[in-house]
Amino acid sequence: MPSFFKAGTAVRSSIFSFDSFVWKSVAMALGLTLLYIVVISATKPKVTFTQNQYQANIIFAQDFIYRHPKPSRVIVGSSMATRMKFDKGEDVYNLALGGGGPLTGLEIIRKSGYIPEAIFIESNIFTMPADRKFLDALFVPVLFELRGKIIALQEKYQTLNLVGTFIYIFAGRSQEEKLHQRIDKKLLDRLVKSTLKQQNKPVIKNKEKLLSDWHRNIDYFLKKGTKLIFFEMPNDSRLAETEARKTVRNFIKTEFPSIPSIEQNNSDDRYQTSDGIHLTVKSAIDFAAYFKREILSQTDSN
Repeated sequence: MPSFFKAGTAVRSSIFSFDSFVWKSVAMALGLTLLYIVVISATKPKVTFTQNQYQANIIFAQDFIYRHPKPSRVIVGSSMATRMKFDKGEDVYNLALGGGGPLTGLEIIRKSGYIPEAIFIESNIFTMPADRKFLDALFVPVLFELRGKIIALQEKYQTLNLVGTFIYIFAGRSQEEKLHQRIDKKLLDRLVKSTLKQQNKPVIKNKEKLLSDWHRNIDYFLKKGTKLIFFEMPNDSRLAETEARKTVRNFIKTEFPSIPSIEQNNSDDRYQTSDGIHLTVKSAIDFAAYFKREILSQTDSN
């Protein structure tokens, strides 16, 4: 046989072998993916590790959106409210978002189509606009529906999160350590001084658009029969009467006079913060107890 025929046969054989390898690899990848989907769907493992704050917010939001049945009461707010914890039997979901604000939370609830019996709206970050990019990522057409049917597609079930959860079980800080968090008073003083300077010169961007978004969401839920309550998270007592705080309180009283607004008396130091704004773990537990007793109880079924 001529040498060029032998060469051609060798090339075809090589191509066939490569194609076979590719198809086997694709088949293996599909098989492993299918197995992963089946295992996640069957076990629904608890995930406690997240890669960053943005992903944590996506997970909190998706857990709410795809939860059935949903709690009848929902909290929306910022990182100030995220540390409040509630038991399943208390029928409340904390949709407060680190680095986010209550408007984003209201938009999530509205876009999900769910109508809660009550929504508690943290007002400390009242002037923060809704995060449109974040909302777009949650409600991507087609993928939004698929995540409800195939839970392995939800953000929290990324492989790295599962591995991180396993490691965190052995390497993470205990609850006891968190409860005894030490506060650097010198650092705290500097942070409060900086925040005080900022909050005494409040700047509200796109005020008309901001108020329009607030009214659209508030009006929507009021028409649906949802009870709405504004509430404040406590901060360092030195930040109790800043211009920013007064501006927000005035907005709420002027724009939404029919909605209850529970203001915090920050003249004492019942609650401690690590930076002037965010409660320590222990103080968050203490405030959550107050919240359940004095605020949540206003919507308890009797």
